[in-house]
Amino acid sequence: MLKSIITLGIAILCQSMSYAQTVSNPEIEFTNTGLYKIEKIQMLPRATVVDLRITFLPNWWTKFDKDTYLEDCDTNKKYFVDSLRGAVLGKELFTPASGDTLIQLFFPPLPKTVNKINYGEAKSALLYGVSLSKSNDQEKNTTIPESVQKWMDSQISKSKNQQTSELKNATFFQKDSASIVGYIKGYDIRSAFTSGIIYHQNSLTREDYPTTIQIYPDGRFEVKMELFHPMMNHLYIKDQPFPFYIEPGQTLGMVLDWKDFLQMDRYRDRSYTMKYTTYLGPSKQINEQIWNFKINEPNYSILREVQKNQTPTIFLQNQLQAWDIEIKRIDEILKNNPRLPLASQLIRNNANLLYANYIFDYTIGRDYYSKQDTNNQILKIEIEPSYYSFINRLDLDDYILFTSQEFSTFINRFEFSPLFDRFKYQSDENREELLLENFKKIYHTQHTPFIYQIAQLREVKSYIDDISINSVLDKYVQSFLSSVEAPLFQNEVTRLLKLKELKKTGYELPDTFGAKIFKKLIEKHQGKVLVIDFWAQWCGPCRAGIESSVDKRKKLADNPDLDFLFITDERGTPDTKFFEDYNQTNFLKNSYRVTADEYLALRELFKFNGIPRYILVDESGKIRDDNFASHNLDYELRRVFPEKFKDVEL
Repeated sequence: MLKSIITLGIAILCQSMSYAQTVSNPEIEFTNTGLYKIEKIQMLPRATVVDLRITFLPNWWTKFDKDTYLEDCDTNKKYFVDSLRGAVLGKELFTPASGDTLIQLFFPPLPKTVNKINYGEAKSALLYGVSLSKSNDQEKNTTIPESVQKWMDSQISKSKNQQTSELKNATFFQKDSASIVGYIKGYDIRSAFTSGIIYHQNSLTREDYPTTIQIYPDGRFEVKMELFHPMMNHLYIKDQPFPFYIEPGQTLGMVLDWKDFLQMDRYRDRSYTMKYTTYLGPSKQINEQIWNFKINEPNYSILREVQKNQTPTIFLQNQLQAWDIEIKRIDEILKNNPRLPLASQLIRNNANLLYANYIFDYTIGRDYYSKQDTNNQILKIEIEPSYYSFINRLDLDDYILFTSQEFSTFINRFEFSPLFDRFKYQSDENREELLLENFKKIYHTQHTPFIYQIAQLREVKSYIDDISINSVLDKYVQSFLSSVEAPLFQNEVTRLLKLKELKKTGYELPDTFGAKIFKKLIEKHQGKVLVIDFWAQWCGPCRAGIESSVDKRKKLADNPDLDFLFITDERGTPDTKFFEDYNQTNFLKNSYRVTADEYLALRELFKFNGIPRYILVDESGKIRDDNFASHNLDYELRRVFPEKFKDVEL
């Protein structure tokens, strides 16, 4: 009898021990977060306990809700969290000063048949293939597969331009295609993205040319784009920027590392410098020399306060001093650690444009803040023309300025500043001469600098877009062309005029991935004129436009010839409840939320970097305007479709 009892006791003990299984530092197939690491999993008879290490920014918070889960990799069955130790369900958990903390999550007991789990929150898994039996004893192999290396080498060898140019003004603008091929070490298709984007722009005319990056299941990626000149820019993959320099006719190789993605996910409050990116191909050396150089940038986080506390004169003095100090530091480093002449010039240009843009940006929004803070005397001080004399620090005939990723901001600020006061002398016959004379009072020159001519070209583009009377438009165009010599201006104006003609009849969508997505979205609205609105939850101007037009859309809801469509994506509008409530509250009858990859393809299709963006589609599905002036809806609908809307109250 005693023997039987002992045997039964041992059996029960063994059974309970079989449930009490622990694995420390479990092996994980793929990590899609830089914040969490599972240090230990205990499988107990009544619970599964996960020790989760959180490494985040000090005093930033994370939150664990009831939709936190473990998922059986074989059956996809989910086991949702019951309770926490070290945190409270549904409440923010702030990290300590170290940025590091440990909590325990308690889940229901897992069946003994479960071998691997995914850890996730809401609809997204964050840690994939977490082993319940194996510990992670060694770091994963992240060498480039031989087949991938051969593919990259083969593509780079086809590069038409096999060397870095000296970049002279006479040959700077050369239109040609350029390609980037590469590989992401540690990439996994479960990362939930298969594309990226380059926010490419023609800075001559302020036209966007976003180009999507195709990412393959094995981690390879490639992108081909049309360049107008050498360019410094970024690949954006999973919203993270990876810098590059490339010239027309070149193929650049880039090897990225998933470790950088995880680090960027963790350090969300700063501009993270990539540690593991490598470059291949003819511009390998110059890329390494540019991007390994750290420029001390102006501090934008304090700019709004500085606007309120420093007079324009004091601010300018302080920034010119900081600018001088930084250029002196850069020159000293370049002297002691020589780089390619072009790399040195690009680094200096980048620094010069960064500081020039900062000084420009001080002037923006002062009137708005003055109305908010009526007692602030500093905000009431007018900016004198002499403030802009800092522009003399830049060579406005240096074409290489175009190469910098900061140039787009610079030329935008320049063309809307008193240096090119386009709203001045509007009724004067000698307007262009007076504007140039005004500019030369600030910038010391005897001729018209090339950058000034670019501002003129951008203004002419506005005329081409907006003026419908040919005789009036021709006057502006001919006046501009007679004042410039470079052939590229004639070429650009001719191209823009052809685009204007194309808009009169509209154009068919090409046979691309993005076009197929768009056609599917609009197919049930065939036979109607469509106003398409691209927006996002985070975009203030987008939401302002939507909310201010509710009454008009309600008024036109029963119009048989017109529909409004709203398109956002899961990354730009991640909150499903917000999306549903916003649709209801703001009368978004036809509202679509596509995937992040699909949204990038739509950006490329309609050539827009920023939102909101509006598209006008006719009843046959032709694109009548891919940059529609929605704010002027009544006039534009009557102008483009007089037969449908001439007598309709809009």
